[in-house]
Amino acid sequence: MDGPSIRDYIDSRKKSGMSWEEFRALKDKRSEDEFSESAMVAWRKQLDAEREARLSGHSPHADHEH
Repeated sequence: MDGPSIRDYIDSRKKSGMSWEEFRALKDKRSEDEFSESAMVAWRKQLDAEREARLSGHSPHADHEH
């Protein structure tokens, strides 16, 4: 048998690859970032709609603002 054995290959993969726990942590973090980004987009749309309503005078609070 020339070269590394299958055991050597598996051991080297374990050293250079990520563990299941590391993968889950990375996936969870990525999911949180995506949620945060989508929440920011929704919040931005709401702010834009409120601003548009105030500028056009359709806001119920438009009379009370100075």
